[in-house]
Amino acid sequence: GADTSKPLPPVAKVPEARILAADAERTFKGDQVRERMVGLLASVADGDYHQGLGYVASFLSLLLPRASAAAILSKIGTSENHARGYWKAKPEAFARDAMVFETLLQEQNPTVATSLRGAGVVPEAYAQKWFVGLCVHCMPYRHLATYVERYLEQGYGFVLRFGLALCRVLEKPLLSAGRDASRLLALLRLDVTLFPDVSDPDAAVITSAKSRGFEDVFAEILAGADATRDLPAFSVNRLAELRSKADVSLQEKLVLVREREARMRAEEE
Repeated sequence: GADTSKPLPPVAKVPEARILAADAERTFKGDQVRERMVGLLASVADGDYHQGLGYVASFLSLLLPRASAAAILSKIGTSENHARGYWKAKPEAFARDAMVFETLLQEQNPTVATSLRGAGVVPEAYAQKWFVGLCVHCMPYRHLATYVERYLEQGYGFVLRFGLALCRVLEKPLLSAGRDASRLLALLRLDVTLFPDVSDPDAAVITSAKSRGFEDVFAEILAGADATRDLPAFSVNRLAELRSKADVSLQEKLVLVREREARMRAEEE
């Protein structure tokens, strides 16, 4: 757990500090709350920054005192079981876990996995919403609170199961979308245009989840993630093994990318 009685570990200053201010301006209206958010981000962003940190920080700052929010952000941002390496300009740790998700999706739901691959839609293009931004822009707050609580308790394993549950619940619309990449991404990102908050009187759609006994599609996905928690496929050791294999594969790909970039620079010179 995050301990507010202990000082935060030292962090390197973010070189482009204006990015923190820009995100605060996009998130809040008042100058004071913007300043507080910049201070919160600066206290935990360790020499680098990803907007996903801003999303999570803004949500926590609405619910908790700054010291508590900072302690939680620092804890999960340095935890291998949570977001270590996610909140970087080039989040290789997220890319690794996106590869783990694709492996699990191929195992658990090969029909959807093959369809998404055929449309050129890969987890790196949509799963940042779940892993890096913790669904802050995807879910009504009453469900978002549950998502964040589960994540704090269970770590990245919960996010993997959430993504698989999402693909199960939305299997029919995902397959019906065919090769329409924009619709597929909107579905996988739980875009508000497709999934309005059903408690909103202006909501245009009441999802089919109600006919299956759930409040809405968000509740159904969360329940699906909870139901698979104890399956052997998601054991700590199994996920660690998949992470290790994905990391090796990712590093091999990055070597090729860097070699190609070096050749391109040499050709330009």
